[in-house]
Amino acid sequence: MIKITFLLCLITFAFASDFTSLKYQSQKRSSKLNQIWGEVTKNTSSAKFPSPVGLLLESMSPTLDHVADQLPEGRSKKVHSVGSVAKAEFIAEKNFYTGFFQGADSLIIRFSLAKEPDYTHKQSIDAHDNFVPGIALKFLIDGQPSANLFAMHGVNGVYSYNFFDLDFNNHIPQPEGLQLKVVADKFSTGTKIVQFLGLRKFSEHTQDGKPVPNPNFPYMLTFKPYQYVKDFFTPDYTEDYKEILKKIPSGTLLFEVYATLSPTQTCKQKIGDIRTTSEITPSYFGDTELFFQHQDFTHDLEVHPEWEPYTPYWNLIGNKSAKQKESKCPFSNLFI
Repeated sequence: MIKITFLLCLITFAFASDFTSLKYQSQKRSSKLNQIWGEVTKNTSSAKFPSPVGLLLESMSPTLDHVADQLPEGRSKKVHSVGSVAKAEFIAEKNFYTGFFQGADSLIIRFSLAKEPDYTHKQSIDAHDNFVPGIALKFLIDGQPSANLFAMHGVNGVYSYNFFDLDFNNHIPQPEGLQLKVVADKFSTGTKIVQFLGLRKFSEHTQDGKPVPNPNFPYMLTFKPYQYVKDFFTPDYTEDYKEILKKIPSGTLLFEVYATLSPTQTCKQKIGDIRTTSEITPSYFGDTELFFQHQDFTHDLEVHPEWEPYTPYWNLIGNKSAKQKESKCPFSNLFI
C-alpha cells in the first residue's frame, strides 16, 4: 500500500504544472493559458493577508528579475496578496504600436487590493488609504515568457469602495504618508524608478511568438472602466469586492485601453478594449503562486532616453525632480 501511494505521488508530481520551466515556456499560449486556468480554478477560496512586515525582510530583485508565471520557491505575495482572476482578451483598434498592442487572445487578469481593508468603516470617505485596488495583466506568448504589467490609480487608493471608481495606470503618483513611503523605499532597492512600470516587453513579440523587427510601445497605458462595470458597485461598502466581481459575466467589456505616446504628448489615444473570456473568480493559486513580473522602466528608457528627464527617481527624503510633462495633441481627432 505504501509503494502504491508513493507511486501515485510520483505520477502526480510528474504531471504537475511547472510554470517556471523552459519546457513550459516553449509551449503555445493556449496550452499555457489552459494550465494556468486549471490551477486558478482548482481551489476558488482565498488566501489570508500576510503581515506587511515580511515585505521589509525580503529582496526586491525577484520581483523584477524572475521570468516565470509562478512565484519563486519559498516566496509569497506580501502586497496585493488576495484577489480574483479571469481570462481575458485585448481587442485592438488601429494603432501604430507592435506586439501585444495589435491584439491578444490569451490574457490572465488579476484584480486585487494592495493591503487588507478595514470594512468596519463603510462610508466612501473611509476608503482612502484603506481600499487600494489594482490590476495585473499577463500577456501569454507562443514559445516565449509572458509580458506582465501592474496598474493602479495610486497606492493611497480612492475615496470609494467601488473597485472600478477611477482609471488604472502603469504610472502612479508619489505615495503619501510615512508608511507607504517606507514601502516605496523598500521597492527602490530593486529599482530607483518605483512609480513607473515598463511596456517594452509587450511590444517585442506578437502573440504567436514572432519577434518584432522594430518594436514600438507607448509611454503609458490607461485602463478606463466602462460605466456599466462601475455600476456593479456602490461608493459605500456593501459587500466584499470579490463577491461582486463574481457577478460580472464572461464576455464583458471591462476597460477601454488608452495609450499615451510620450511625456511631451500626453493626450490619450484609444487603442482597444479588454474583454473577459471567463468568469472572475477568487483563487488560492492566484493568491499564493501566480506571479506577475514587474517590468523595470529602465528598459523602456534604453529605447527612449528622451523620456528620462520626465522620470521620477525615488529617494525617501524626496524624489529626484522630473521635468513637468507637456500636453500636445498633434492628431486631435485620434486622441482625447
